[in-house]
Amino acid sequence: MKNNIVEQRLRVLNHLDTLYYDIGKQMTDFELQIQNQDGYMSKRYSYSYVGFQKKRFIVEANARTILKNEIIIDLDDGTKTQMIEIAKHIKQWYPNAKIFDSGSKGIHVHIIDNNMLSMTKRQREDHRMNIINVYNADKQKAYENTTIALEYAKHWKTGYLKEEL
Repeated sequence: MKNNIVEQRLRVLNHLDTLYYDIGKQMTDFELQIQNQDGYMSKRYSYSYVGFQKKRFIVEANARTILKNEIIIDLDDGTKTQMIEIAKHIKQWYPNAKIFDSGSKGIHVHIIDNNMLSMTKRQREDHRMNIINVYNADKQKAYENTTIALEYAKHWKTGYLKEEL
């Protein structure tokens, strides 16, 4: 059991490094947060602060903010089967998109668009909103300060790992 917890946390730490260095190109310093079922939400800390200083907080975090070059399509209307079909349709347009499920009501589709790194914040928000509106998804995900469940970590509401489908 203890090995599983250590392996799961190492997987999250590796993913955080991938987000910061490979996906975010060190140009998007996202924030991390701890969220619990009882409604507790910690203060947010930037990845660079907790990651570079090896703060214990980093292994407890289960939520993060959206990257500058990331579009999150949060589908939560219909059945899981219907949402997965829509997510597969999105993957036809964005082949590198990743589909995640946390056992919660909805499905997250993560799209990386490096062209967004040269846009202003307002342009990035407008770009995200245009795509989100096509799929009638959660409009709140157009904004970088919005938190989402951290991939490969336990979801604060369900207790299940947010896993790629």
